[in-house]
Amino acid sequence: MIDVLSVLLSRLTAARAAFLDAAISSRLGSIKSIQTGAVSMTNTTSATATITSVNTAKAIFSLLGQSANWQGAGFLTAIHARVILTNATTVTATKTGAANPGNTLTVRFMIIEFN
Repeated sequence: MIDVLSVLLSRLTAARAAFLDAAISSRLGSIKSIQTGAVSMTNTTSATATITSVNTAKAIFSLLGQSANWQGAGFLTAIHARVILTNATTVTATKTGAANPGNTLTVRFMIIEFN
C-alpha cells in the first residue's frame, strides 16, 4: 500500500519549500517551523501526540488524512475522527465511533507556525 503522506512529503524539496515560504510570507509572514505527525488509536476512542511547542496564535493546523485497519461491524461510523491542536504542545484525536478491540484508526496532521 502506498502511503500518500510519505509521497507528498518526499516531494517537498528545499526549492519547493522555499517557494511556499515566499508565497505565504507575503500574506502571513515567514514560516518559522513545519511539523508533521500522526495519532493512532487502537482499542481507545481518544489519543494525543506531543509536538514541539508552537505559538497557537501564529500557527495553522491541517488534517492531512486518516487510515483505518478495521475488521468487523461499525466500520463506517468508526473511521472518522475529530483532530484539534489542544494547546502549544499537544494534538488530540477523538474517534467518532466505539473503541473496537484490535482495530486502529490513524490520523496524520501538519502544523505550520509563522514568525
